[in-house]
Amino acid sequence: MMLKYIATCLVLGLALGRKLPLTPGPGDVIKIRMPSVTPNMDDYYGCTDVKVTTRGKKYIVKYEPEANADVAHHILIFGCGQRQTGGRCGGGCKIIYAWAKNAPPLELPKDVGYRIGGDSGINYITMQVHYASKFKDGQEPDSSGVNFYLTTEQPKYIAGIYLALTGGADIPPNNKKTDADISCLFHGDVPIYPFAFRTHAHTLGKVITGYQVNVSESGQEEYHLIGKGNPQWPQAFYPTPKHLEIKKNDKILARCVFSSIGRNRHTYIGSTHNDEMCNLYIMYYTEAKYGVPYTMCGGNRYPQLWKNAPKDSDDPLPYNPLLEERALGQRTHTDHIGLRVVAGWPQGGLALGQLAATVGQVAGVATDNDGNVVIFHRGSHVWGFDTFEPVTNVYTKQSEGPIKEDTLLMLNSQGQIIKKWGANLFYLPHGLHIDHENNVWVTDVALHQVFKFKMGSNAPNLTLGERFKPGHDREHFCKPTDVAVLENGDFYVSDGYCNHRVVKFSSQKMYLFEWGHVNTGPQDNEKQPLGNFYLPHSITYVNGGNKKLICVGDRENNRIQCFDLNGNNPFQLYTKDFGGPKYAISYNKKNDLLYAVSGQGDPTTKQQGATYSLTSNGQSKLLDLWSPHNKGFSNPHDVASSPSGDAVYVVEIGPNRIFKFRTSYSDRTRIEKKSQLQKHFKPEDTLDVVNLNTRSEGEKKTDKKDKKPLDISSPPVFVAIILIVPVVIVLIVTIVIKVRKHRDSSSFFKTRTSKPFTLGGLLNRRRGFEKLNTDELDPLNSDSENEMFDAALTGKA
Repeated sequence: MMLKYIATCLVLGLALGRKLPLTPGPGDVIKIRMPSVTPNMDDYYGCTDVKVTTRGKKYIVKYEPEANADVAHHILIFGCGQRQTGGRCGGGCKIIYAWAKNAPPLELPKDVGYRIGGDSGINYITMQVHYASKFKDGQEPDSSGVNFYLTTEQPKYIAGIYLALTGGADIPPNNKKTDADISCLFHGDVPIYPFAFRTHAHTLGKVITGYQVNVSESGQEEYHLIGKGNPQWPQAFYPTPKHLEIKKNDKILARCVFSSIGRNRHTYIGSTHNDEMCNLYIMYYTEAKYGVPYTMCGGNRYPQLWKNAPKDSDDPLPYNPLLEERALGQRTHTDHIGLRVVAGWPQGGLALGQLAATVGQVAGVATDNDGNVVIFHRGSHVWGFDTFEPVTNVYTKQSEGPIKEDTLLMLNSQGQIIKKWGANLFYLPHGLHIDHENNVWVTDVALHQVFKFKMGSNAPNLTLGERFKPGHDREHFCKPTDVAVLENGDFYVSDGYCNHRVVKFSSQKMYLFEWGHVNTGPQDNEKQPLGNFYLPHSITYVNGGNKKLICVGDRENNRIQCFDLNGNNPFQLYTKDFGGPKYAISYNKKNDLLYAVSGQGDPTTKQQGATYSLTSNGQSKLLDLWSPHNKGFSNPHDVASSPSGDAVYVVEIGPNRIFKFRTSYSDRTRIEKKSQLQKHFKPEDTLDVVNLNTRSEGEKKTDKKDKKPLDISSPPVFVAIILIVPVVIVLIVTIVIKVRKHRDSSSFFKTRTSKPFTLGGLLNRRRGFEKLNTDELDPLNSDSENEMFDAALTGKA
C-alpha cells in the first residue's frame, strides 16, 4: 500500500512538473492597426501604438502581419518604454519585428519568446508604417497591422534582434555592382545564438550577406555564414544555415550589393523609397535572465576583414520565381511563374484599372509593335436584352446612329492615354486585333461586319460583311467576334454568336474555307466533339517554335480548341482548375505562352486568368492562375500581351476597366530556368508561415541528444520528494543518483561548475545554459543553395 502511495506521488509530481510547448492562451493576442490612414504625400510615415496591458511579463511567440506590399512599403515594430509621438517613431525604443514585401507570418522556435511587459522595459508596442506613394482620391484608407500571439509561460530563452546597418553608401549611376560593407565588434557579455536573419534594401539591392568572424585555436580568422538573402524576395526572417554561437569580441560582418543599371543619378542611404538602405537583421536566442534583447551595429570598423571574406559574398542567389512573385503579390497557383497586377495603372484613374477618360463597355484590347496598348469600347451604347431581334439577330437601335465618342484609345506602357480615334464609325464594338504590320482589325456585332484600318485611321481599307445584315454564307456574318492574321496576310474570323464557325480568308479577302458546327446532343459542353463550337468568342494565331496553330476560345463550351492552319487535327485545353466560359485568349510568341481569361459560369466559378504552355501535338500544361490580388475579375472580356512578353492586359466589360499584369520573365530562357528549379519545390509548396520551430512533438527522436534532464528543481517534484522522505530515504538517494547520471549523459547540458551534488544544489533554480537544439535548421548539409529558402516555402526551418 505504501509503495502504491509513493508511486502515485511520483507520477503526480512528474506530471505537474512537465514543461509544455509555449502556446498562446485564449485571448492572448495583441492586435495593432493603423487607424484608417490616408497618406497625403509620397514617403508618408504613419505611427500608432498599443499599451501592453499586463502587470506581469508576457512573451511573443508568433508575429502575424496583416498588410500588403501594394499599399505598405515596410512596417517596423518597436518595443517602447513610453508612448511615442510623430510619424517617425521609435526613438529610444527597441526593434522587435520588421516586415516588407509580403513576408509571411513568423513563429519563433519552441522554448523561445520575446519578452514584453513587467520589468522588461517594454510598456508599449509601437508600429511605424512607411507608405511609398500618396493615396489616390477615392482610395480606401489603410488599416495595415500586425497580430502578436503571446504566452505567459516563461521560456528557457528570450529572443532578441541584432541590427547591422550602414548610412554612408554612395551608389553611382549605371554601375553594375557597388558594395556597402559593415563590420562591428560584438561587446555582449552573454553569448547570442542566431536562428534567423532578414535582409532589407530597396530597389537596387541584389544580395545581402552576413558573417561571424572569430579566431580559431590556431590563431586564424574563421568566417561563418550567418545568412545570405535577396532583398527583392519577401523580407521575412529566414532560418540561419548553420549553428552559431557569437561571443564577446567576435566580429560581425554584413555586405550589401547594389546594381544601378538604368538609373542616371547617384543614390544614397535614406528614408524615402527613392533612396537605398542596407540592413541585416539577425534574430537570436540567449539566456532569459542575463541576455540582452536588442543590439545595433553601424559602420565599417574593420574593413581589412573583407579582404579575406569568402569570394562568393557578392554572388546573387539563384533565380526563384516563387519568392519573387510573392514579394509583389499573392501566389495563385502551385506552379506559379509570375503574373502580378501593376498598382497605379493606368495613370489618372480613381482606382486600380480605371481609366482617366470616360469609357463605355470595354470589349477589346490589343498591343501594337511598340508595346502601346489599344482598347475598343462602346461609349454610350450598351448591349442589352432588347439590342437585337431574337430570331433574325438584326440590330434594333439603328436609328440612334453610331457611337459619337472616340471608340479606340491608345495608352503607352506607363498607362497614359496618347491617342484617340474611331468616333461616329461603330455601333457595338466587339473584337480587336493588331497584326504584325500594325494594322488594326475590329469587329462590330451590330453591323455584322469586319474592318481593317491603318493605325489611327478612320477610313477602313478592307470591309467584310454587309452593313446591319446578318447571314450565314461566304459574304455575311452574324455577330462576328474576333480576327487572327497570319504572316502572309491570310486571316481567320470567329463568326461567333449565331453561326458558331471559323472562316478563313486570303489576304485579298477571298473566302477560302470554314469549319465548325453548333453543339449536338445532350453531352456536357466540354465533352462535345472537337470541332463543335458553342460561341467561338476569341481567336489567336500560335506561331512559336515548330507550332503553327489556330486556337479558339470556345466560350460556352468552357474550353479552348486548337487546330492546324487548315482547321484539322484538333485538340482542346480544358482543366477543372480553370473553369467557366472562355471569353478570350491571346498567344505571346516571345514567351511561347497562351494567356486566357474566363467569365462567370455558375456562382461558384472564379473569374480569372490562366497561362498555358502548349505543343503542336496536343500537349498542354496549365502553368498559372491569376487575377488582381487573387480576388477574381468582374466580367473580363478580352486579353492581350505585349510583344516583349513582359506585360499582360485584361479588359472588363461592365466595370469598364483595364488591368496591367507584369510578368517576372522576358523570354523562354527564364521559364526553362524556372522549370529546372521546380525539382527543389514540391507542388504544394506555399509561403504561408516561416515556422522556426526545430521539431514537432510527433517528430522527436529518441536518441541521447534529444533526452532532456529531469527538472527535479520544480516545485511539484520537490513536493513529491518531501512526501516520500519519511517513508523511504533510500529511494530518494537512488533517484538522485539516477538524475545525476541522466544529466551527465545529456550532450547539450552544460554546467558552470563541477561542485558535488548537494540538496542546496538540487533546489538551486539557476543551472547551466542549455543550447537550443537546432539540428533541423542546417540546410548546408543538402545539395542545394535554395533549400534554405525551401524551408520558408514549406513553413519549416
